Amino acid sequence: MTKIAIIGSEQSGRTALASKLGKKGNVSDVTIYDFAKSGTVLMTVDATGYPNSIKPLVTALNLSDIALLCIPPTGPDTYTGECIVALDLLGCKHGLVVLTKSDTSYPSALEELKKSIRNITAGTVLENWDQIAISTTTFEGLEELKELIALIGERVDKELAQLNELPPRVVIDHVFNVTGIGCVVLGIVWQGTIHVKEKMT
Repeated sequence: MTKIAIIGSEQSGRTALASKLGKKGNVSDVTIYDFAKSGTVLMTVDATGYPNSIKPLVTALNLSDIALLCIPPTGPDTYTGECIVALDLLGCKHGLVVLTKSDTSYPSALEELKKSIRNITAGTVLENWDQIAISTTTFEGLEELKELIALIGERVDKELAQLNELPPRVVIDHVFNVTGIGCVVLGIVWQGTIHVKEKMT
């Protein structure tokens, strides 16, 4: 399963993109979108509560293997900078810079924006990330974006396969009690393999 974080400022078009990559599911300070077809399984995490709080941004990045940094035609803002710093500090090496709302801009302006982003991200984990222009209105670039996600997902899967040999470790996202069942924990298996009825400590 490929786990994707979609981040950016409130007006970056991240939520519109998330809705094109999957069906809306669990909603809290992050919103989960799921997609499953022909053996392809995607889980997309939209940092819904960001930028009002930094926690959803960190949660989305910690739950994901690939990050999509969304930047609108108006260019990077303070929150874009905050996202770049978070990506760099958390060492998120797999991702793409997504130039959203491309239908509202000109090709020459998009090229200038790409150059600007390359300068801003130089020396960070994002400096070698591919950039792609997309529109959720005209669907421009969406299929190419999905292909790039699939290619990065294959690289991530190879890296994660090595982690399956390690002892199980789970990153916990939510914890709640259910009457008659007990404590329910939602999270991501970070490494190792967990079997049915296996006790975790």
